[in-house]
Amino acid sequence: MADWQPFPHDDSTFRYEGNALQEAWDELHRGDRAPYPDRGWVQSALDDTPGAAPGSFDGDLDGLAVGVQDAWRAFHAGRFGEAVSRAADCGLLAHAPANKAAGIYATYLEADESRQHKVFTEAVKRAELAIDALPEDPN
Repeated sequence: MADWQPFPHDDSTFRYEGNALQEAWDELHRGDRAPYPDRGWVQSALDDTPGAAPGSFDGDLDGLAVGVQDAWRAFHAGRFGEAVSRAADCGLLAHAPANKAAGIYATYLEADESRQHKVFTEAVKRAELAIDALPEDPN
């Protein structure tokens, strides 16, 4: 993803550092109604589906929540490759920012059809794993 094309516009309006992401969350996710990925959300998701955690998970719920939040931050700022990379570090809990980033990137920024196909195929694989592991997840 390091070789993905950059978002061609100024992203300063869409950077949500610190508490700004949580403050803007309801407006940003009015359409998909994704819950804010805080510690409680991570705990609940892992209580329901322990296998959704990354293989490297050491029990740090706050750290994992920040990782998912950072994947969303990258997505909202148009740093699509970074969003997918950060999401990969969070296991299936961050499938939504990864797949939204991949879909937008492949559709609008990647000109090479074979690379588009690869990005979409990887997103489909992530989505299928998430559907199996997180059947109640709206995304």
